[in-house]
Amino acid sequence: MMGVLEMSEGAERSLRNLELEGVALDLFRELRCLVCEGESLAASRAPFAVELRCAIRERLGGGETVNEVRAWLLESYGAEIFATPDLSLGSLALWLIPAVVVVLCVIFWRRVTSQNVN
Repeated sequence: MMGVLEMSEGAERSLRNLELEGVALDLFRELRCLVCEGESLAASRAPFAVELRCAIRERLGGGETVNEVRAWLLESYGAEIFATPDLSLGSLALWLIPAVVVVLCVIFWRRVTSQNVN
């Protein structure tokens, strides 16, 4: 099997297939450590992060595609695991509603101040 894990003393296991290990490392950078605030899975040394990196490597080494691993992560941990969540209607609304409120406040303020001047 090309994706067999290799263990060096004192280090995490890495995939023997360097291309697959590169895929795993890229994925680790896309993920957040859920126990370390603001830290990527790649940078975290928390036991949770170490275990999750191992599980991801095992899945990739076992033949799962990166999209299958992402789907498993989404199902297991929710969208919070991803450093950059997918753009959805809900997340778009979270960004647009404050902007709309600010624009409406500016329009209201201009109307009020222009009426006071006249």
